[in-house]
Amino acid sequence: MVTLVLIVIIFILLDVTAIHWGYDSRDDINSPEWTRRQDWLFSHLTQQD
Repeated sequence: MVTLVLIVIIFILLDVTAIHWGYDSRDDINSPEWTRRQDWLFSHLTQQD
């Protein structure tokens, strides 16, 4: 029973990870997704606390 619960928890964590960091196949090659990600990353790296 514990094994089944662990497997379910692992699948739930994989699902959440895929939703958060997964690839969206609806984006084509000219999609601005990577530009948005780069802008977001650099804006957070350069913030002063």
